[in-house]
Amino acid sequence: MSNIGILGVGVAFPARRVGAASTIENWKNSSAEFVQGSLGITSRAVLASDEDVITLATEATKRCLEHTGKAADDIDAVFFGTTTGSELHRGSSNCLMDMVTDRNEYFAADIAAAERSGTASLIAATGAVSTGMVTRAVVVGADVMSRHTAPGDLRESYEGAGAAACLIGTDPILELQDAASVNSNFPAFGRPEDERFTRALMPIDSGTTALGLLRHTKAAVQLFLKKSGASLDDFDAFVLPQAFPAQALMVAKAVGIPLPKIAASIFAGEIGDTGAASVLIGLAKVLECIGPRKRILVCSYGSNAGADVLAFQTTDSIVEYQDRVRGEVDRLIQHKIEVEYAEALRLEHKLASPNITLGAFN
Repeated sequence: MSNIGILGVGVAFPARRVGAASTIENWKNSSAEFVQGSLGITSRAVLASDEDVITLATEATKRCLEHTGKAADDIDAVFFGTTTGSELHRGSSNCLMDMVTDRNEYFAADIAAAERSGTASLIAATGAVSTGMVTRAVVVGADVMSRHTAPGDLRESYEGAGAAACLIGTDPILELQDAASVNSNFPAFGRPEDERFTRALMPIDSGTTALGLLRHTKAAVQLFLKKSGASLDDFDAFVLPQAFPAQALMVAKAVGIPLPKIAASIFAGEIGDTGAASVLIGLAKVLECIGPRKRILVCSYGSNAGADVLAFQTTDSIVEYQDRVRGEVDRLIQHKIEVEYAEALRLEHKLASPNITLGAFN
């Protein structure tokens, strides 16, 4: 897939954060020591009352266009990966484009594939560009997991929100070289129609992790290595699933990846689980510090269940890109307003339906 890949990435997070200890203190349903020490979560992002998946995706897309020096009118297609869209009928991709341009001559598609919706969108967009059907495509991975996690749920202390947008085209900073996917019907989590909150469909335990996350990611990586003839030693950095930092460590150990090679991608400790945005945000973080002609392996996981593996190589253009971005991911992570759990409940309308126009939020 020569000379096609990512031209740049933009990310967005809510500024507000609630500490894991504050959430657990109110419900006393877990251990703060476990969440902070074993999972690696100190806080999670909290949505403001006027923030949703569209506002975060819009902010990320605008940053992406700024980083690449392109205009919204240059976009021929948009692929929007999310499981927490503000509308179940209207396309999130069209809502996004309406926020960034008045042009309507583009292809739009929403992709829902659980937490791997972002990489699924990236694969689809790259395929469209490679055929010549479109010249440039925006890929968005965005989720507001916090708003769709019930009060008192065991996952509430680490379910966050965030968005990442990538521009796909020719002459990239990061060239996509190959990809592989493994999928099966293993629905560990789901959100039935007319349900606001995502529910665990089976016990959250080590057995579920082994059969879901680890089985699928290991199989996808092994398939990729067999298909491509590459080895793990050929890659300089890895980006792995991280609903919480320890999840990336589990995958790395299971697959045989040296832990120092995933260190640059870790961000979830202060933001929490960002769903479809997770690995794209981790990739954006790596791109801010890696050198030219370096290889990156990205592996995503979705609880529907499946895993995507994508192999990239940076180009010489990465140096100029880094001069423009200047460590933006870390700056956005550090830009925060700390709130207590009660304030998070109020802002995210967790205890009552919001008294706002129908359709603004699920």
